[in-house]
Amino acid sequence: MEEIKLKPCPFCGKEAIFFPKCSCPDAAAGLTRKWEFGVGCLACGIALPNTSYSFSLQMAKDGSIRYIDDDRQEAADTWNRRADNG
Repeated sequence: MEEIKLKPCPFCGKEAIFFPKCSCPDAAAGLTRKWEFGVGCLACGIALPNTSYSFSLQMAKDGSIRYIDDDRQEAADTWNRRADNG
């Protein structure tokens, strides 16, 4: 999978990060794990209002990893949107 890049914070110019909201053990069944996350800036504290993005992985019996859902690109696209580029 290609690396997902976040633009710097539009307010302070510092590094933006994906931050975990929670690991959801009640959503884990067997070899499936789910995390909820948001995107924001640690320096100034600004974050996307939507913090219910999620990411789920499942390990198959042969040890391979399968993505169940992955909202990282959607979250990055929302964060990276600027007034001058839509």
